[in-house]
Amino acid sequence: MVAPNLGLESRVGDNVYLLIQRWPGSTIPFAWCGSKVKSAVLLANGQKARIEQKGDRVWLHDLPQYPPDPYLNVIELTFDGKPKASSPAYR
Repeated sequence: MVAPNLGLESRVGDNVYLLIQRWPGSTIPFAWCGSKVKSAVLLANGQKARIEQKGDRVWLHDLPQYPPDPYLNVIELTFDGKPKASSPAYR
């Protein structure tokens, strides 16, 4: 999975953490996701995002317009099964 120009990602067990350095506003897009996203939570304040997923593209909606933390914000993603990249990884 890739959230270009936003930051990095990390995985712990079956959770993926988006480490967002450049907050894009109330919607966060990312691509090449091969698993169904069940939930997305902004860890700074516990806010849940509304998830829109079409194929390997994902949009996280209804997040704050401005970042809760000025330096780094983390979104925890949980999946229906193990998280994996789409195949092929780049379409």
